[in-house]
Amino acid sequence: MPVKNDFAHPFELAPIKPRGKPFNFVITKHTVRPMFSFLHRLFTEVVARFGITLPSLEVTDNLTRKDAAEQLMSVLSLMSARFYDAPNARTSFSPPPEFQKWWNNPRCNFDMVITLLDFAYGMAIPNPRVLNKGRGNATYGEIQYPLLAHILSVLKMSSSDVFLDMGSGIGQVVLYVAAMTDVRKGYGIEKDELPATLGFKQKEYFDGIMEYFKKEQKETQLFHKSFLSVIVEPIIYEATVIFINNRKFDAVLTLALNRVLMKCKSGTRIVTSRKLVERTESMKKRDKTQGIITLDDVSECDEIPKSDKIAEEQMVSWTANGCAFYLTTMK
Repeated sequence: MPVKNDFAHPFELAPIKPRGKPFNFVITKHTVRPMFSFLHRLFTEVVARFGITLPSLEVTDNLTRKDAAEQLMSVLSLMSARFYDAPNARTSFSPPPEFQKWWNNPRCNFDMVITLLDFAYGMAIPNPRVLNKGRGNATYGEIQYPLLAHILSVLKMSSSDVFLDMGSGIGQVVLYVAAMTDVRKGYGIEKDELPATLGFKQKEYFDGIMEYFKKEQKETQLFHKSFLSVIVEPIIYEATVIFINNRKFDAVLTLALNRVLMKCKSGTRIVTSRKLVERTESMKKRDKTQGIITLDDVSECDEIPKSDKIAEEQMVSWTANGCAFYLTTMK
């Protein structure tokens, strides 16, 4: 099929697993590169077995997007034809070594979920620099997966937990939690339109590729709302674990956040990048008129122990100097 310079071609990739579902997506000039990267990451051996030539990323990067898209459609069409014509090829598919132990497991391991999240990110957000557009001196930042995995190992969430990311950006934390823990449900709330919109797209790609590989994840829901909105109050009250990157919050927003969190039920655990409560004599009593969380409101407020296996530059995206996170438990 000839490709126009400005193109958007729907495509259905045949199931890779027996009784699996196809993966439907749209080939555009922005999705060619992440799709080729994905094929190299997971499908190099199978396309070679079929006698299909998978051009290197160096080659495709030097092509026009139109020519690269034509090559991508050719490779995908051949793959789908072979999968549909030779179902046994699916059962003999050999995943990369780090995935083999988990290939037939209904849940992902760390390497696989990161691969699928990176794929969804690349498909939904071809130019990450747009996330900082119009933010002035405020840089869009994300917690890195090694540190997130460490924090989750400390939290040990179960099927009785409901997770909430307040200020969820593009939703990566929520999606990771849904794929890698036993929480009952995961929510994300983001007030800025651009990351919220891109988050919806990323979730759509991630849900689709997880289903394609027949991997389980917990229910997730993303909202384009401010966490100060009364509409999301029931979600905040439902949550048993809340994640907030409040490091750059000014005094006004910090006060507003405190007032919101005072509505949390007893036992709610809150992970923040800046302390919610200082251990000082002057903070022992709550000023109900100001809505300040104090030591009287919490049973725990401590820094989460760091892991010596995680380098500082692997912690967060906004600095290479590391970042502490704190765990507060409401009384």
